[in-house]
Amino acid sequence: MLRFLLFVGGVMMAGASMAEGISTCSGGSVPIEIEFAAFVDDPEFPDFVTVIEKHIETKLAEAKLCIASAKSKERSQIRFVHWLFFTPENRTLVPAPPLDVCPANGCCVSSPWIDIAIERKPVPWIRAVIRFNERQLITDQAILAGAYNVPQGIAMPLTASEYRRFVREFQRSLDGSKATTKRIEERIPPDLLWLFRRSRGDTYGGGNMGQVMINGGAEGYTKLVIKLIDRCFPSMEGGANLNSVYDVGDHDPLFLGQYMINMPVLRYRIPHHSVQSQRLRH
Repeated sequence: MLRFLLFVGGVMMAGASMAEGISTCSGGSVPIEIEFAAFVDDPEFPDFVTVIEKHIETKLAEAKLCIASAKSKERSQIRFVHWLFFTPENRTLVPAPPLDVCPANGCCVSSPWIDIAIERKPVPWIRAVIRFNERQLITDQAILAGAYNVPQGIAMPLTASEYRRFVREFQRSLDGSKATTKRIEERIPPDLLWLFRRSRGDTYGGGNMGQVMINGGAEGYTKLVIKLIDRCFPSMEGGANLNSVYDVGDHDPLFLGQYMINMPVLRYRIPHHSVQSQRLRH
């Protein structure tokens, strides 16, 4: 289940060089900024940061791009952002600003999962915003499962009050007739409705979301981000603007199949409970 939110903050840290033995570049590595939400026994986000940081360092080393000079470091930054499925009311979610235009001598990728731009010359630099977005994972799964009319682009986290409101709507639908089905489909976002219909117990997605992340979701999400990073290597030219998970795997159905999580529709009724009795953690 989703754990209690302990704290949210931004920290600046220097990424340790992970490409040792591949590059002779010296003088440190790319500046890393991490905006994180920490949970009890939640290793997914730190593991995600470690794997992605190592991969970027390795690819830069293979391409012989050294981000060691003062000018390179001044222009470079990798920002990791941890977005929860839903957030407390007292937290203001500030989306990361978009990256600058695609560099003339490099590569850029814009997508819901990562925005990355890399310049080769005259001064090499790299800038990236990398999102570990729990709702994005669910949105991707809904799209892959064929859910109707799921919006493309970045899936923004809900507030706790929005989440409770959608839970109420879904609870009411369990006691209603077929005549209410269309109304519910119009009042609950398609990705959430898809998730609610695949969630057990009265948590309606909150607890289920945590299980999805633990049971292979985070690993597939990490591979997707790596796949997008690799679009800039080895050619280091051009750009790509992606909005849907199908854009990522257009020529790789095997990848899409591996990323997809099997979450069958549940075929039983859940007793109605008031939202006040729910133990929503926020």
